Amino acid sequence: MGNLFSVHKVPIFGVIVALLVLAILLFATQFSSTAAADESKLKHFIGLWMAADPSDGGFINLSITDNDEDDLAELNLNETFVSTCLGGRALINGSGSVGDDGDLGAKLTIQCLEDTTNDPKGDPVGPIPVVFEAIGTDIIEFTVPVIPGFLPVALHRVSITEVADDQMGLADFIGLWMAVDPSDGGFINLSITDNDRDRVAELNLNETFVSTCLGGRALINGSVSLDDVGDLQAQLTIQCLEDTTDDPKGDPVGPIPVVFEAIGNNIIEFTVPVIPNFLPVTLHRVSPTQETDLSDHSIGELFEMEEAGDITTEELVAELERRNQSKD
Repeated sequence: MGNLFSVHKVPIFGVIVALLVLAILLFATQFSSTAAADESKLKHFIGLWMAADPSDGGFINLSITDNDEDDLAELNLNETFVSTCLGGRALINGSGSVGDDGDLGAKLTIQCLEDTTNDPKGDPVGPIPVVFEAIGTDIIEFTVPVIPGFLPVALHRVSITEVADDQMGLADFIGLWMAVDPSDGGFINLSITDNDRDRVAELNLNETFVSTCLGGRALINGSVSLDDVGDLQAQLTIQCLEDTTDDPKGDPVGPIPVVFEAIGNNIIEFTVPVIPNFLPVTLHRVSPTQETDLSDHSIGELFEMEEAGDITTEELVAELERRNQSKD
């Protein structure tokens, strides 16, 4: 019996080491689970949100992003009436993170701007602590606890949340995109189309404040194509317009080379490399993605489309598999 027990005897040092390893693994698992939970909480807030302000009837556009994935959200807010600026223009932005209660706490700064330029008008106001609480899947409530009697603002998600492919083809850029301009607080609508399917997309851009036209109206358009790394390279032209007609006001500016890069799920980043210190603009997709009908194309055409970036490799493989299955 003594020999039987001695065979199963375990050194005390080995037990201690095993317990230490187990404790480390449990801590690591708990830490990774907590980090994943925090990340998912922040992802719930990422997107483009809109609301009607119950206090003044103004319209609010709010962009929340985390492009560098540091779990710190960047916020850019556009509003048609900013009471702090007596109804004038304003640059409203800040950053925040998700707390233990699941709310997104942030600090916003309001910088009033001159009407026809981006020059600051007075001193900035803030930072102002604000809170965004998830009320539903696509609704968050915006409150400012430090302001007594502040009416909560219900913001509705308008950006697309479906998971996009990691590999972006030209077809993935087609659609309507919206953004809050981080440089002047204006609101941007961008339409990218390729209706004639010539692999050169048409681009039309609308912005509430066009600095080139001193805040006036403008016709902004151009064409874009996909480069070798999967970015859209575009040439934009800006034509200022008279306030009450569509007559041109001065000579057109451009063409200006710009780049659109896919950086996240239904998010693209707009940059102008020729302008020093240009602040990248994060655009959110608001139109549903269109399924590409590949059934009318020959196999040779499919490979040409994949090489040109019109469809992804995954779409090519899926279409070839579908055709093989239909033959069986």
